[in-house]
Amino acid sequence: MTLTPITVSIAVAGLVFLAVFLVAGIVLKSRAIARKMKRATEYEERQINAIRKKSFAFRNFEPLVRAFENDDEDYEQNKAYDHYLDIKGEAPPWKASTYIATKKVEAIILGVVATLALYFKFAEASIFFGVCLALLFYAVIVAATKSEALTIKRRIVQRLPFVIDLMALVRLANGSFGESLEIIAKENDDHPIGEVFERARSDSERGRTQREVLGEMARRMNDPAFDEMATAIINADELGRPVAQTLSELAAQMRLRRQQHGEALSGKAQVTIMYPALLIMVACLLIIVAPFVLQYMQNDGGGILGN
Repeated sequence: MTLTPITVSIAVAGLVFLAVFLVAGIVLKSRAIARKMKRATEYEERQINAIRKKSFAFRNFEPLVRAFENDDEDYEQNKAYDHYLDIKGEAPPWKASTYIATKKVEAIILGVVATLALYFKFAEASIFFGVCLALLFYAVIVAATKSEALTIKRRIVQRLPFVIDLMALVRLANGSFGESLEIIAKENDDHPIGEVFERARSDSERGRTQREVLGEMARRMNDPAFDEMATAIINADELGRPVAQTLSELAAQMRLRRQQHGEALSGKAQVTIMYPALLIMVACLLIIVAPFVLQYMQNDGGGILGN
């Protein structure tokens, strides 16, 4: 491919604009970051350093990430995404606004690299391919994080009744709340729910009360099943009811509700699949009958297809 002076000029202008944009962002944001870091607490500094270790884009383009970061706008969206990151075990150190801004910068870097790699083959069209690749990467990575978090949450909720049964057995054997958390975490170390109860055990060891630990767990998971478990344990302790019996009854109720939910979904699936099944049956019938009809029309009904 022959490069014309106009093509070269456009490419150089684009690279110069990109360089100026990045440098300007770094210069404009560097002082703001420095001021923010001076005001940051020791905990915030640890979180920022942890993110720098995790992410190449944040470590090398932090001013640009801060330019995309916005804690005030889209509060509900950020709150929901914080929940996804929390379930995946990435928050802390990540928070939604920083994570999304970092992925935007990663998408820009990928788009620039793809544009430069494809330029000598596709010329100006490489910019289009680079932009499309960047947008696709950003959309996929954001959607994948949400999908993975929801899958993990579904697995955790499905395992919860069995975990409650185990907690009931520990309490029946006069085990303490902290011991039940420790046993559950060890028995489920290969399952996401093990991480949930390990974090609860850590909170308990740091001196937090049972009410605070259960409340934090329910808040983190944001699911009615965990709210129900926390309420049942707290009320049983406060009202003097046997905790083990309360937990056993709660686990049985959860399993019954899950069974009923499964039966309801099965009934809906049967109704939903009925119409496609009818269409398939009609199509199969036509495939079987059509050759006989055509043969009859050719042999006996010659007037229809005609000789």
